[in-house]
Parts: sequence; structure tokens; C-alpha cells
Amino acid sequence: MTEAAGRTLRKKEEIPFHLRATCTIAQACAGTGLGRTLIYELIGEKLVESSTVKRRRLVNVPSLLRVVGYKPFAE
Repeated sequence: MTEAAGRTLRKKEEIPFHLRATCTIAQACAGTGLGRTLIYELIGEKLVESSTVKRRRLVNVPSLLRVVGYKPFAE
């Protein structure tokens, strides 16, 4: 058995949503339960920060979580 044949493919490890710096609009919708239109309205009202890299809109996750009232669990 070769080394390549013995390896298993692992699912791409993901950073938990609340620890990310940015996310896409689709991920923002999935992570908060808000719709695309509302996400864009919050961006337009400057309540949520975002930036554009080439044609991709990236949402600042900490600013999004502040708007929805996310409070991290006490450890």
C-alpha cells in the first residue's frame, strides 16, 4: 500500500464562525439567520462593516455579531 493510498481525506477544517475575521454574504446569512437583503441593508446603513476584494464582498464578522447581539459564552 502506498503512502498516498493510505491517507484519508479530511474535511477542510473550518474556523468557528464567531472567531472569523471575515465571511461572505452567504456565510453571514447562514451564521446569523438573516436574509441577504437585510445583510446588504445593514452594510448600506454602515451598521456592519464590509470590504470588497476584486468582485467578492467580505463582511466583517465582529461588526455583524455586534449588530445581532452575540455574546460569547463565559468559560
